[in-house]
Amino acid sequence: MKDLTNIEGWTRTAEGTLYKLNQLENYAKKGWLKYGQRGIFPDDRLAAGLTFQKDFYQSRIDTMTAIDWAKEKVDTSINAELPPYVWDARKRFVAALRAIRSSSLRAIQVVVLEDKPLKVRYTTDDDYKFYNATAKKVLCCGLDDLAVHYGWKPAQRKVVGYCEKYFWEA
Repeated sequence: MKDLTNIEGWTRTAEGTLYKLNQLENYAKKGWLKYGQRGIFPDDRLAAGLTFQKDFYQSRIDTMTAIDWAKEKVDTSINAELPPYVWDARKRFVAALRAIRSSSLRAIQVVVLEDKPLKVRYTTDDDYKFYNATAKKVLCCGLDDLAVHYGWKPAQRKVVGYCEKYFWEA
């Protein structure tokens, strides 16, 4: 059996099992999620993207098909109604979808929902670097919108200590 731990895109969990990283996790591992709004950390962006992806799959939107009216309808179908958790996931997914700005929507769709890498135009090295940096920023802006939607709060400054004397008194 091949050892997949050295292959790009695979990682070993704490329990020792192998896990294939999705595209968003690969980008996080490469350091792509550090761009965007100040104060939102890459881990927050990754968590928001994974939550959005989870809501998408729980809502079963990817399995929806058009109704074929030519088929006979049987009233005793087992899957006649969707369970409440699917409807809740659909509501969460649609609300999160509305929170994403339109300029970032395509990048979020490709990376998070379709699990594909962003395609960047390559003409010259300088153009590639520019378009690659732009793609990173657009993706992070969409993930920032999701993080804010899912309840991200800016970190409050904490008092580390205090001084009993004024600092100019020695």
